[in-house]
Amino acid sequence: MVEAQARSAIAEQLTPGRFGAEADAGVTVSEVRDRTLIHIAGDPAISGAVQAASGLVLPLDAGSVAIGGESRLCWLGPDQWLLKTAPAPFGEWERKLAAAAPDGAFNDVTHGRTTLRLQGPKARDLLAKGCPLDLDAVVFTPGRCAQSLLGHLSVLLDCLGPDEIHVSVTRSYGADLLHWVREAAAEYGYRIEA
Repeated sequence: MVEAQARSAIAEQLTPGRFGAEADAGVTVSEVRDRTLIHIAGDPAISGAVQAASGLVLPLDAGSVAIGGESRLCWLGPDQWLLKTAPAPFGEWERKLAAAAPDGAFNDVTHGRTTLRLQGPKARDLLAKGCPLDLDAVVFTPGRCAQSLLGHLSVLLDCLGPDEIHVSVTRSYGADLLHWVREAAAEYGYRIEA
């Protein structure tokens, strides 16, 4: 049997180094590779079963994120969520959640997404260049997420800290996302970490 190997969609473009303006790097860019991503869909009534399986209650408020240990559960819509958790074998979380909540739909989308970690004092300024949302630290606080546009790309923004936001996009647009970020970050100076 052939074993599938996970590969980054952008690894070849992630050349470590310092780029752009000569001042201190205002943004550090790296790829988030150490997560399992499970798309959850169903009536919010499955919350108790999802909590029993994952330890997290489904967030019901728009843009909210339930956080516990290494896991985050992002609200995507009135009946959709994204579970971001520690790496697990493909299908393990789907089976676990489906056994607990047979009325829900659970799909492992780990290999269908590319996520960039943007850190630094200029991360929000960089994103504001192409995103129509108010990303001020007073409004878009840690524990908040939002689906929006970034340039021409449909993205999920997940705020992990005052100066750290994860940006996820469909895998086939990973290189476009990285290119957009590099162009937008050039004026601030940026560092790429592998």
